[in-house]
Amino acid sequence: MSLTVVTIAIHAAGVVMMALVGLKIRVRLETRRLGLRRVIPIVIGVVGAVGLLLAVLHRIEAAIRAAAYCGLVRSARRKMRSSIPSTR
Repeated sequence: MSLTVVTIAIHAAGVVMMALVGLKIRVRLETRRLGLRRVIPIVIGVVGAVGLLLAVLHRIEAAIRAAAYCGLVRSARRKMRSSIPSTR
């Protein structure tokens, strides 16, 4: 499986999970019939939490890509070293 497919799958799964949790929070807020003064801070907190979770998710994806890149660089260096004839 390609690296792009893996990171897109991780990203999609994370966004779907956050959307489902957001839906549950919305249903709870609607059934409680809270006033606007109480709902606005809750929504601000939820949006902030989702933003932080997305930032963490992007960090994880970047770490996966960095690890793959480092592996490719090491592999290329080994191949270059083994292809250069020794002059000793």
